[in-house]
Amino acid sequence: MPRRYRKSTRFALVSTGTAMSYVAMYVIFTSLKLPALWANVLAFLFAGILQYIGHVIITFERQVLSRSQIEKFMAMAAIGCIVSSALAVVLSASMGFPAWMTASIIAFYMAAQNYTIMSLWAFGAYRAKLDATH
Repeated sequence: MPRRYRKSTRFALVSTGTAMSYVAMYVIFTSLKLPALWANVLAFLFAGILQYIGHVIITFERQVLSRSQIEKFMAMAAIGCIVSSALAVVLSASMGFPAWMTASIIAFYMAAQNYTIMSLWAFGAYRAKLDATH
């Protein structure tokens, strides 16, 4: 399998696991009567930890404790949390979508956004430097 497809495949596998954990946690938190906003924030936080560890080790094959990567990931996660929270409130609270549907829409959107940001910025610059030195 060509190298460019390996990264995409690993990203898809890690993202699928992360998305499934996010959806499950969101549904659980809303079933516990947490408002959509708080259910999203908590599910996003827990899934985000899994996402960072999975992508840094499996997808992008980097060191886990890189200050630059962590800072970039946290910035990406903050943007993602704001966007996903807005979607959660609009889809669930305002439009009445069921929790599983709201979480699924958010998970698909976030996967596309995160792949772009991670590839181009959060982990991409590091790879370019590493490739240039070898």
